Amino acid sequence: MHIRQKSHDKKNPNAPSRQSLWLAVLFPALFLTLTGCARGGEEENDSPYVYETQFHSPEGGVEGFTVSGDSVYYSTFDGEFYQWTPGGEARKLDIAPFTIEADHRLLQADYRLLQADHQGNLYVFYSVPDPLKPDFRYLVKYDAAGKELAKQNVSLLTSQFTPYETAVDGEGRLYLIGMDKLLQFDGACNCIGTVEAPEGEMPNWLAADTAGHVYCSLYDTQTYETSVIREVVCGGEASGDSQGGSPQDSQTASFGNPLGEAVPGNCLAAYGENRFLNSVDNSLYLNDLTSNTRTALLQWVNCDINPDFVRRIATLADGRIVAHLQEDDGIGELAVVAEVPRDQAAEKEVITLGILQAGNSHLSRCISQFNRNSPDCRIEVREYYDANLDSGQPDATEEARTALHMDISSGQCPDLLVLEYDDLETYAAKGLLEDLAPYLEADGDLELADNVIEAYTFHGKLCALPGALQIRTLAGRTERLGELGDAAGWTLEEMMEFIDGNPDSTVFSADAGQLLEYSLVFNQSHFVDWEAHTCDFTSDEFIRLLEFCGRFSDRKGTEGAEVLDMMERSNTALLHEVELVRPEDISLLAQILGMEDISYVGFPTVDGRAGSLLEDCGGTCAISAKSKHKEEAWAFVELLLTGWENPPKSYSALKGTKGFPTELGTRERYFAKVTENPYSIGEDGETYMQDGKPERHADHILSSRTLQVFFYTPLPEETELICALLDSSTTARGGGQISSIVAQEAASYFSGQKSAADVAALIQNRVSIYLEEQN
Repeated sequence: MHIRQKSHDKKNPNAPSRQSLWLAVLFPALFLTLTGCARGGEEENDSPYVYETQFHSPEGGVEGFTVSGDSVYYSTFDGEFYQWTPGGEARKLDIAPFTIEADHRLLQADYRLLQADHQGNLYVFYSVPDPLKPDFRYLVKYDAAGKELAKQNVSLLTSQFTPYETAVDGEGRLYLIGMDKLLQFDGACNCIGTVEAPEGEMPNWLAADTAGHVYCSLYDTQTYETSVIREVVCGGEASGDSQGGSPQDSQTASFGNPLGEAVPGNCLAAYGENRFLNSVDNSLYLNDLTSNTRTALLQWVNCDINPDFVRRIATLADGRIVAHLQEDDGIGELAVVAEVPRDQAAEKEVITLGILQAGNSHLSRCISQFNRNSPDCRIEVREYYDANLDSGQPDATEEARTALHMDISSGQCPDLLVLEYDDLETYAAKGLLEDLAPYLEADGDLELADNVIEAYTFHGKLCALPGALQIRTLAGRTERLGELGDAAGWTLEEMMEFIDGNPDSTVFSADAGQLLEYSLVFNQSHFVDWEAHTCDFTSDEFIRLLEFCGRFSDRKGTEGAEVLDMMERSNTALLHEVELVRPEDISLLAQILGMEDISYVGFPTVDGRAGSLLEDCGGTCAISAKSKHKEEAWAFVELLLTGWENPPKSYSALKGTKGFPTELGTRERYFAKVTENPYSIGEDGETYMQDGKPERHADHILSSRTLQVFFYTPLPEETELICALLDSSTTARGGGQISSIVAQEAASYFSGQKSAADVAALIQNRVSIYLEEQN
């Protein structure tokens, strides 16, 4: 799948987004000393040191940066260069805006990639756009004062890619990733050769250590799931025999044997011998290839940093971490994270937030915003399961869940809890969760829809609130659905009749297990009496449903219900499971299905009412009844509900930000911003017209093998449809664990191993035990 910017100029329509191509680049890392992070269920961190963060936010933003010793060099989006020693003032370098003359026109660079060498010289790759031709590319070398030392036109060398990842060795040779190889440049900016990747591998990240060695991570082009780290060697042997060619002189380079496996992530930095740092999801990790170990050093949100904004990292000579943060194109700043003695750190009250697994974008954004702006308290995340450390341990998830439950029930309960919906009733029944209704009433400015309050009220108490909501439903082209296309909802019996009434059509892009799941989303009450804690899965009705779904056991199901997931598969079925998670999804779905008129039928329900499922996707947050900081915790919950000031614009931000605001006033303001300027406007202020209609504005275009869709600015009527679905959707209470049991046992019937009656008996036994445990 390919993503690109949409433009109205005459440039090549396949040109990639310029300002986003530098994302996730890492420059050379220096030595660093850090303390570890406590995990949930373990002893609290008793280190005498804590992290403090200094932010540097220049008026022109930060486009890119590099380090040399204790100095940081960065460029702004308006083309200025600065040298900055953290703790001091930034000094502007005497580097003039880069321009060239072409066809009697003066063109100016709009993209700069920086790389410092060990002597403090600065290499800059410039990209100069030309409306009529491919971009010009130049490599220029400056000294520490900004004096130009060398310059070369590298347009031909880089015509097939945009420079984004570089490193310099101890001899001043510069390496640049160029698709399937590295390009090597000398100190005069001359290209002196290439470093060919071993067969089946593709370079993706570079790093250099203080000794002048350069390393590269290369991913497997067959699986895209594994990668290795190799040293790049000039004129000699690496750590093992060289690969991809034998060096013949001091300039020729090759890849050494793998030092070890690389880890997934968007950054790589050398950290001593055979040790590398990388940033993945919410944390910064140390990977020791000698001992084959991996350690979480810090969580970004605990350093007041939103992990989604981390684009590059490096370390200064004294061990401080420098991170380049960028929320959207044209917005960037630097953060310097340092360890300080605990008794010298700024005093703030610590509010703990317990979560099984961190990484939710909206939650992370709110935590970092709260920590950065609150003068007297801060949120500290206690994560119980880290997929980047525990994924190879089969019981790790359940052990982490058990540790979280034990902490909630004990004196170690965090102040704030991010919980799964199915757990709320259990904790509410035990009186472990604070009633949020009095806080909501005292606030006076917050308004929630009735269906949200009802969904999160247990045993008469409003026990939790979601920061963001999404909709899961069944949708299809209206003209192909007959009477169902105009129906408000449908029952389980009507669903089976509809399938039987369309024998020549594929009704669902689903296998037998998925069809059974659709059937039970809102119909567990057919078979479960929640008040009496009893069930009846051996009834003729359930066995009939099981046999009905079994008719489709030869069908191949689909993975991923987000609208963008549908781009990679056939969409010929009458109905599709769809998750609406962003305002653009209404128009995206219409483009994918090739029709504006879409019916959102929903899942079958007991009484035929609307059956769209309301789900949390921004962190369902509760306050512990045992917390000593309830007012401060509520202040964070309020931010979680209202922290939606800036709609995402860049593709990475669009893809990472999911869900719709829960608080109604915030939702109204958010959708008003999202729908601003929905049509394309020319330089003369006139709206572009296409086929007699205003041309819709799109910032991005997404392409798959068979389809191209536009990220159009949503229209008011599209956000109104989302609001209607949000306000009419309901939650499926208490059914997650039961659905899991049903799915596990039903698989043996769908595969022909057991009869429907035998499977029904197994389900009856397991669900009965589960209900008794809940009672």
